[in-house]
Amino acid sequence: TSSKVIKDEAADGAQAVGQPYDLAVDEQSGSVIWLRHAFTSEDAQTIQYDPALFFSTTDQSFEIYLDGRQIYAYGDMAEGSRSRGMMWHLVHLPIDFGGKSIYIRLASDYHDNLGSLDRFALGEGANHMLQLIKRDCLYIIPLPITFFMIFLMLCFFFISRKHLRLTWYCIIFFILFFIWTIAASDIKMLFVHDAAFWWNLLLVSIYLMALFLNLIVYEIIENRFKNKMKWIVIYYAVYVVYVFGGQLIGWQTMRTGLSVFYLSGTILQAIVVYMVGLSAWQGNEDCRAFFVALVSIPLLAVYDVLGSHFRLVPWFAHMTVFGVIGFAFFVLRVFVIKIRREQQLQDEVERTREISFIDPLTKCYNRKKLE
Repeated sequence: TSSKVIKDEAADGAQAVGQPYDLAVDEQSGSVIWLRHAFTSEDAQTIQYDPALFFSTTDQSFEIYLDGRQIYAYGDMAEGSRSRGMMWHLVHLPIDFGGKSIYIRLASDYHDNLGSLDRFALGEGANHMLQLIKRDCLYIIPLPITFFMIFLMLCFFFISRKHLRLTWYCIIFFILFFIWTIAASDIKMLFVHDAAFWWNLLLVSIYLMALFLNLIVYEIIENRFKNKMKWIVIYYAVYVVYVFGGQLIGWQTMRTGLSVFYLSGTILQAIVVYMVGLSAWQGNEDCRAFFVALVSIPLLAVYDVLGSHFRLVPWFAHMTVFGVIGFAFFVLRVFVIKIRREQQLQDEVERTREISFIDPLTKCYNRKKLE
């Protein structure tokens, strides 16, 4: 495509959209938008080797032109194509890019994503990759903890054979968290280069983690709150069936249902936190152990949703990871409490049995002991 064709399609008189490096909108029509940016000579002077642009996109295809020559393309620009997923991009520039203009033509079936380039930065290619790996440390650190918690839950299941539903809900939750952690990271693309696959896997884990988190709460909450908690669990279960069923028949409900899911989930989790707080106040040890985690997870999730989905606050990486790490330790505390409680009960039974063998008057063994 020639430079003239691009400049004719991307009209002049652009309006700034608040992106880094003064990216501006040139033209928007339906599901396609043009962004442009003029590099200065100072930009080229600050980068001595391998100049490159780094940014990430969600459910967008695009083409990049530098003074009329296409230098990068991603996805299918045709309307109605399948999900493009969440993907980071490293676009290498010629060493003489200073003073030239770059045009980015983006297409998306989802208007809320159209034109959004996250983490947009200009620098050396090697530095971009280093920053990518540093960011992913946030997702890599929780993985050993997740493996340990799954192993611990399995050991408890095979040794105790009690609290089976709570144990399995915790095991499934941590498996889903492991999947979510991998799918949310960046370095996964270095091993399996399928952005749509990882994006769908991320969405599946988001919906199911919310369901199983509330199933765990249902198992430990006070009996007087169980009926209300049951309806909250039913809501999540019905919503999961709706989004998964709609996705299977091609409605893309896993993507389009996110906003309603996040907004309704924020309200419901506030109610759950309130009920768990009351249960903890009334002496429920399990709820006391869960309370801090159940407060931190929704708060951090709200920040992530406002930043990564609604783009209302500055956002760099998922902070929910920290809440789930805390949740792991509180789960561990709950099971320690349950093991200690069972040991105390067993000791009480043994003590009662021993007392039944002793005559209260003579303090000697009675007939039951001899039999």
